[in-house]
Amino acid sequence: MRTFVLFGTDTKSIKLECSQPYHTNQQTGGQNLSSNPTRNQYQIKLFHFNEITHVGNQLCAPPSRTRLITVSNSIYLDQLKRVVAERDPSTDVTEVIFMLKADQIDEDDPSQLALFERMLRDGIYYNGRKYVRSIKSPAMGRTQRTEFIQEKYVADLYRRITLGKMPPLTNIHKWEAALGVSRSAAQPVPYIPRIVVIPDYEKDTIIEDVWKVEKCAEDLEQQKLIFDEKTKQREYFKAKKELKPTKEQLHKLERIPNKTISWNGRAKPVPDQNEYKTFNGWNKYNRRVKLEAIPFPVHSVMYNDKLYPCYPIEQTEEIPIIAINEESIGFKRVEYPQYENKNVQFFDGQGLMSFQFAERIGQHLNLSYSPNAVQGRLPYIKGNFIRFDLMKWFKENSITEIKDIFDESQPIIDKQGRPIDLILTKSCFKAWHQYSEGEAKPKCLFENITEYDALLKVHNHNNFWIANYAKPAYQMNAYTPLTYQYIHALNLTLNDLFQLATPLMDVIKRVLHGQKNDTHGKWLRDIAYTKAFLHMLVQEDDEPKDVDEEPDEQEDEIERGQKKEFINEIIQAIDLNELMLYDGNVRKFIVKQAMQKVQDMLKGRIPIQGSYFYLTNDPIAFMEHASGKPVTGVLKKNQAFMNRKRGMHALFRSPLTIFNEVGKLDFVQVHNRYIRHLDNVIVLNCCDLTLARLGLGDVDGDTALCSNDPTILKAVIDAPTIINEDDKKVAAPVPNNMDSIVKMELKSLHNLTGRCTNVNTYFQNLALEEGNLQ
Repeated sequence: MRTFVLFGTDTKSIKLECSQPYHTNQQTGGQNLSSNPTRNQYQIKLFHFNEITHVGNQLCAPPSRTRLITVSNSIYLDQLKRVVAERDPSTDVTEVIFMLKADQIDEDDPSQLALFERMLRDGIYYNGRKYVRSIKSPAMGRTQRTEFIQEKYVADLYRRITLGKMPPLTNIHKWEAALGVSRSAAQPVPYIPRIVVIPDYEKDTIIEDVWKVEKCAEDLEQQKLIFDEKTKQREYFKAKKELKPTKEQLHKLERIPNKTISWNGRAKPVPDQNEYKTFNGWNKYNRRVKLEAIPFPVHSVMYNDKLYPCYPIEQTEEIPIIAINEESIGFKRVEYPQYENKNVQFFDGQGLMSFQFAERIGQHLNLSYSPNAVQGRLPYIKGNFIRFDLMKWFKENSITEIKDIFDESQPIIDKQGRPIDLILTKSCFKAWHQYSEGEAKPKCLFENITEYDALLKVHNHNNFWIANYAKPAYQMNAYTPLTYQYIHALNLTLNDLFQLATPLMDVIKRVLHGQKNDTHGKWLRDIAYTKAFLHMLVQEDDEPKDVDEEPDEQEDEIERGQKKEFINEIIQAIDLNELMLYDGNVRKFIVKQAMQKVQDMLKGRIPIQGSYFYLTNDPIAFMEHASGKPVTGVLKKNQAFMNRKRGMHALFRSPLTIFNEVGKLDFVQVHNRYIRHLDNVIVLNCCDLTLARLGLGDVDGDTALCSNDPTILKAVIDAPTIINEDDKKVAAPVPNNMDSIVKMELKSLHNLTGRCTNVNTYFQNLALEEGNLQ
């Protein structure tokens, strides 16, 4: 008898005993995946804004705090470890940094803003040592995380990350983003490639129908009403939090009786709010409790074992109804048929790597294949690099050198015998920051690529870093869940949603109820369906994620790992003894997961045939541009390529806010030996506005869900692309000092993406109710 000890997500062990013998070479139901090395991870302290206190004339973090977050290895951490090791060999790198989470700051409270500004300027003390603001990536800004580092290490660390460059006048947002490249979680490859940087490519004109959002005549009265109401709402929500009566006060008030209603076939007690209502009760009648009346409710009501204040109509006021139209917003949508789109950029964030360099990366990452795409990182370098046979292309096209962005000729093989490993566009090389007085465009921080290479050696950068890479096609998930955003952007009927949900519902029914045995008429557990369902649970967290995002709490990541381990153990136990399907703990877990899938589908996460793939532009067009040839490429307008994909496919890229952002392209067969290996990357043409359509996407690592599900294709709404010609405008340069950093931080205290999405969802729900998304 063999015993398996399974660790569930609640960390309690469950023993599964298998009494039947088994063979040691029996296969499990799991996939034979590559044993990729895991990223080095570190646990550092996390403090919240409201935990920082005044001690004398210093700001101090609590000395006994044990909350930790997990951060992955990166260029930044690698260099910091070296700095610390040189100065204090016995000190661990996790002792010299901590993370501050400042998402609780009230923008309407001047004292809180002043406190945060003081933290940025003066630093925070922890256990008697001073810590100051460190490098911050855009992803950290979105989640309002700021890392603080012991002051004595800052100068050395900055010198290594910046390669000794510090422009006195710059665009502070772009400068911070460039340094933030060093913070991407990544794996090192001990090799510095030979790099050639070429100019960006822009197509002069693309003629296509578009929608533009433009300013229009304004209704000043309505706009004043909007402004006043926004101000009132901020005051109102703050007052609700501060002035809401306490539990003790509510217990002293007369209680409103409950009434019984029918809810899901059962009797349910609810408050009888005929005359006196709660905040939510009045909200349904488009009224709210007056600010001055919030602390003085007349009655209370018990609901779900919790007391709520109740108010009569005299203590309320009507919520103004604001007309939502072009005049009140101040903008209108204008359609431009056959519009001349000027200077359309392609290859934004894209590079090509040689077969030899890709093979080297695969070997160092312990992969059984050479990846077709990698998200690469070096100081000032960030991009998605596609595998391409550079040497063969140059040889067959009789090209011995190419011109780089510095107007220097770069031989295909240099005097040291080194071939070009990597060709990348200017958009991948985030080094244009040197502004001069009176000049509109910045200069590069480096005279040429030779200076850049030399400074990498001077500052001990001897690794190329891989933030992510494309898995081979056979490892991609066949099914991927939709999101409510994608559903909102499609013209789907209720019957369409039912049709999409049917395959998974059939699996869940078989998992929960099994199938009827024709011989004995008994219901039996369905092993094949159950194992398929369990495999789906293991793979469901494998969707592409932002490589720059790190979780704030380590518990979620640990829980996911425990859950996957638990599921794999169940699969192995079932392989060894099918009776494990009837084990009480196993059955309870499977049923819980099945019902969770049902809940997920109700939230829009309905699995459809398709996967997320990296986006890239036509590599043949890229090489034509790099070689100084006329750019034609191999794909025409509305076409795309991925080996073994044919026909129309829909493309979805997050975040998706409107139906115009759903792409629909014809995947064609291309007889070109240079790209036929690309069976896990979506190759886009250089003839239309597909990237602009996909929410102003680029090709530096963006992914899109690609599906040819007939129901999905039928529901794609044919509408022009929305363009924003102001999108490429940049802020004026400012002095590169703490004053500019503080101003930037205070202006970007909160990430409004979620709020904008919620507002957008509200209006999409209204449109769906009317039956017309447009």
